[in-house]
Amino acid sequence: MLRIFRAELYRLKKSKFFYIVCLIMIAYTLNMTAFSDYSKPKMEDGLFIAVPFTGLLVGIFASQFFGEELYGGAIRNKLVSGCKRGSFLAAELLIFFIMASSVFDIAFLTALISGAAKGYKFVFSLPVILSHYFTCLCSIFLISSLTLLVCLCVHKEVYSLIICFALFLVLSSMGNSSYRSLLQPEYREPYPIETEQGITEPVENPLYISGTKRELYKLFVLTDPYGQTSYEYDGIFERTFSNGKTDSPKVFSCPYVVIPCFAAAESALLIFAGMTVFKKRDIK
Repeated sequence: MLRIFRAELYRLKKSKFFYIVCLIMIAYTLNMTAFSDYSKPKMEDGLFIAVPFTGLLVGIFASQFFGEELYGGAIRNKLVSGCKRGSFLAAELLIFFIMASSVFDIAFLTALISGAAKGYKFVFSLPVILSHYFTCLCSIFLISSLTLLVCLCVHKEVYSLIICFALFLVLSSMGNSSYRSLLQPEYREPYPIETEQGITEPVENPLYISGTKRELYKLFVLTDPYGQTSYEYDGIFERTFSNGKTDSPKVFSCPYVVIPCFAAAESALLIFAGMTVFKKRDIK
């Protein structure tokens, strides 16, 4: 496996597309931090802003990187030379994660430097920031595992690219919107027009989700990589301003450490599924 990993790592270092992806991420982060009014004068607002976009770039890069070997005959030659399929798959997954984490780290450093140049200040303590950073890496590893499974299951590079792009759109939008829906309070304050009508007590919020539907939304947030990062990112604000408590005060009763656990369990299932598919696939 080590020999295959070194070869794949060398190919990653020589990939022009990898450096193009890094430049795209730098431009995106600068646009969202240094050149935009979106960011508030808090350093944390920009440090993790690129996590969803990282998933999109991983899908695009992985489809090209893996497809180049699969459809160019390189994988077949490696298998013929004695490389085991499991070793190749493990090396490929590590390359995907190295690529994804490198792109995320580049965005993190870009936001850090641009924020410091604009005089942004840290709100959170270093342990809290590192905790969220670790959670983001766990979710990014989950995205890498999912991307690899897609590449293994699809027989054409362009189809793999389309599916990865569709998954990014669906998971990122639904993960974020599901978490936002869970944040809706059961009761809301009356609107000014309702106050004029004599209503002064809190009224029921029609957007509040309850019952089985709420539990399903919670499960989706915990299992969706973009829902995980949305939940964790909002939670670090609460941990900072509530005497360092580690329990979610709004949506979940479980500790925040459950996010990496979910990501690890899902990654293991996806890796197992990928190995099953790859072992049965006829490499021509």
